[in-house]
Amino acid sequence: PRAKPTPLPFKISFFLYIGAVFLSGFQAANPTATWYYVWQLLRMFMAYTVVARACADPRLTAALIKGLAFGLCFEAGIVAWQRFVIHFIQAPGTFAQQNMLGIAVHFVIFPFFALLLSGEREWRPVAIPILGTMTDIFTASRASLGFAGVGFTIIFLLSAVRKWTARKARILVASIVVLILLSPVAIRQFALRMDVFGVGEDGGRAALNNAAQAVLSDRPMGIGANNLVVFANVQGYYERADVGNKNSITFPHNIYWVTSAETGYFGIIALLIFLGRPLLLALSCGWQNRQDRRGDVLLGLGMSLLIVYVHSYFEWIFLTDQIQYLFAIDLGIIAGLATQLGHFGATANGQKNNPALRRPD
Repeated sequence: PRAKPTPLPFKISFFLYIGAVFLSGFQAANPTATWYYVWQLLRMFMAYTVVARACADPRLTAALIKGLAFGLCFEAGIVAWQRFVIHFIQAPGTFAQQNMLGIAVHFVIFPFFALLLSGEREWRPVAIPILGTMTDIFTASRASLGFAGVGFTIIFLLSAVRKWTARKARILVASIVVLILLSPVAIRQFALRMDVFGVGEDGGRAALNNAAQAVLSDRPMGIGANNLVVFANVQGYYERADVGNKNSITFPHNIYWVTSAETGYFGIIALLIFLGRPLLLALSCGWQNRQDRRGDVLLGLGMSLLIVYVHSYFEWIFLTDQIQYLFAIDLGIIAGLATQLGHFGATANGQKNNPALRRPD
């Protein structure tokens, strides 16, 4: 008999958001910029589709997760070189800037910490959370390091509530020791940042958000995706919101205000549905299968999404293609694991009982 096609979740939410962005182009002063973002989203969907189809096979799922680990190891090496050889105060790794690297790290560290708590004894679940934390320290990004700590804490509490073991007690003690050892490094790094760059311009971020809010109030249907910076400068919104010259060339540091201003109320609703669907699937399917190691990975991936979403309340860089490709990879792994676990009715290739990622009782 013909094999059933592998389910591909999130299609409706994907195209609801892509459709909202596409429609916004008809009211954009520069529709070409909007169509470019539509093309970027379509590329992200293609990447997601490839990963989701591949991850119906547990062997490929494990390979992709290992690939994320090696990618983070590579970034950690680049960051160490940038910090200690060429003396960057805020190391960006191979990304355009340090905050982008900080969000990228979120996509990787939490699934491996969940695997560590589940009983996985390979080197990656131990090394990746530590390397990710050290990378966040050398970015000197307050939000990246702070949200990483929040994510680790929530995952540990969820795991402890599910079942307390002697291994988890040892992990807690080891985590406290690592925290004590890394604290002086973090304090020194953030002190260097303060000495060189000062306290930052959080007030400037508030002004940018106020400008986006004013745009939405005047143009509830939006002004076109990828058009906000030029529109706000030309139409005087940045000037009226007291956005300084330094910040006049950037987007508001909040993807939700950016999306609202550019695509209107329909666009922000579409974005929230687009972001919420995979988060709910990862958390619900992961919790339902918490006796399976794949369930732990799903909970870790769900935490990655949650932390990225919260972090994006203070950053706009989720809208860049580099970050969206990582997002697409995590979405594909979530879809593949949910398929393996039979969340959509029938398992792909009968893989629900495959031992590749199962946790022993």
